[in-house]
Amino acid sequence: MRRCVAGLIFLFAIGVAGSDVAAQGAVGRVGQVSAVHVEGNERTRAPVILEAAGIGVGDRFGPETAGEIEQRVLNLRLFRNVDVVSEARGGQVDVAIRVVERWTLLPIPFLAGSARGMRGGAYLLESNLFGWNKLLVLGAVYSGGEGPSAFGLFRDPSVAGTRGLFRTMIRYGDLLREQYDGSQRIYAYRDARVDASVAGGYAIRPWLSAYLGWYGALAGAEAVDEEMAPPATGPLHGWTAELELRAQDFHIYFNEGLSGRLSYRHALEALGAERDVVELSGFVQAARPVFGDQSVSITAQAWLNDGDPVLDAVLLGGLPGTRGFERLGLWVERAATVTVEHQVPVLRYGWGIWTVNSFAEAGHSSWRGRRDGFVTPGLGFRLYLLGVAFPALGVDVAWSIEDERALGMASFGFSQ
Repeated sequence: MRRCVAGLIFLFAIGVAGSDVAAQGAVGRVGQVSAVHVEGNERTRAPVILEAAGIGVGDRFGPETAGEIEQRVLNLRLFRNVDVVSEARGGQVDVAIRVVERWTLLPIPFLAGSARGMRGGAYLLESNLFGWNKLLVLGAVYSGGEGPSAFGLFRDPSVAGTRGLFRTMIRYGDLLREQYDGSQRIYAYRDARVDASVAGGYAIRPWLSAYLGWYGALAGAEAVDEEMAPPATGPLHGWTAELELRAQDFHIYFNEGLSGRLSYRHALEALGAERDVVELSGFVQAARPVFGDQSVSITAQAWLNDGDPVLDAVLLGGLPGTRGFERLGLWVERAATVTVEHQVPVLRYGWGIWTVNSFAEAGHSSWRGRRDGFVTPGLGFRLYLLGVAFPALGVDVAWSIEDERALGMASFGFSQ
């Protein structure tokens, strides 16, 4: 597991170095910007667009500059199209940034199915709150096999127009937690939990951010039957830290470049928590276009939890990296996965893009001394709507080589 963590840190270093090289490799510009205008923005505030564009009066403007500005504004993920038009007057250049906005205030009904049954609910998603590129998500879900859950999330990527960052989250669930060995349930308990966190951060670079914060959780565990009684639980609280890398360019159905996250949470018994718990997780993804408009991505993920093996287990399964397991049925204290995915756009319309994706996942996990390795191939498809900021439909079918069976999962709407 130490090798996995070291590998994640190494990949983060590669991403940071690669972004610096890309920035230094920019072609020299000619002409001087005399004015910058924003057109077509009905909801998004002009300062948000101008900040993302990264150009102002007095800056140099050259043949490559328009494409760079367009991609930087598209990376806000608020627009379906961005055009930069320039008009030269002698050595002066007037620049117009023309945008076509996507819908960002979305009440979204949600329905998903897997081997564990159907889940349904509704979300309210606003990724451009008050036109300032702030994210608000509220949602509630009910699963016939698990129970009810609800959550809220707010994220501010630029507090008062500065490099300051802020986010807060609250989550509630009264859920049946089930551990599986293949298709066989081997352990279960009911987990009622409220989990909240708040964190502030700083954008070190446009593509690199750091956060520091605090979290707390109140949980109660009930036995499903007498032979599966969970350990006693109590309140948890402690500090959190996170490093986030976002050096990707947005392309509707895939994001080109590097992204990653390294997260740390530590509940402290010395400060009143019921027990000491250390949680470390991270991922890094590299994606690029191939064969013209197709894409290939490689994603590495790792988790390490040091706490109660039942109450603090990482719940995997039915998620990228572990799609060959029952949803949330793979409990781990340590795990690492690698996913390779190839996505091919097959149908294009004025309103959306259909893609077919093939994937292969490999991983290793451990829980209470038991170690398992796995390899999972699979196929799926996606529908990406050009006018709204989320995929509308996703279906994956994964083949579990170890159990020799297929597991499918479909989602309609926005899925957490």
